[in-house]
Amino acid sequence: MIKNVIFDVGGVLVDWDPYLALPALKIDREEFERVLDATVRDPVWREVDRSAVSDEALLERMVANAPSCEKGIAAYWDQVELTIRQRPYAAGWIRALRAEGYQVYILSNYARRTYERTRKELTFTEEASGALFSYEVRQVKPEPEFYQTLFERFCLKPGECVFLDDSAENIAAAKEQGMQGIVFEDPGQAKAALADYGVTFAP
Repeated sequence: MIKNVIFDVGGVLVDWDPYLALPALKIDREEFERVLDATVRDPVWREVDRSAVSDEALLERMVANAPSCEKGIAAYWDQVELTIRQRPYAAGWIRALRAEGYQVYILSNYARRTYERTRKELTFTEEASGALFSYEVRQVKPEPEFYQTLFERFCLKPGECVFLDDSAENIAAAKEQGMQGIVFEDPGQAKAALADYGVTFAP
């Protein structure tokens, strides 16, 4: 029986769209694609989410991926908050699920620096039963340890949890840790998939 609903953040409760930052960077689309290849599309971004080393060291690693784009990379890094927008249903879903008796948790790869700059887009965390961000424990999905930390911190039984994430890789890892999982595609699909697990709520 599902007692706990766990949400990822990016692509589920917020829009995470790097292209929202493009107008502010004052670079052309071709250079911006190189900036994205050196940052969010590179494995270094998982280390950004882990936040285990300094921001300066992370920026150096990204610039090393594309030295000719140093100014664009630095500008993107300095305005990362432009890429995050809370989705209209986020807080309402959490409130509605809790009104139905479910505990609702957040489990997200999220950098410390980004968290500090986007708190106003994360107000839904105040509605949740608890939240765990990668920067807090220097663990990231799909590492098994991150899921285990969630269970331990909030005293959760994996078999009583369903996890929604827009990454199939992260859902596969969650299932390996004993949770049910839903690859989030859109709100309608997600609500229907939750209903298949007996989890229904309004709106």
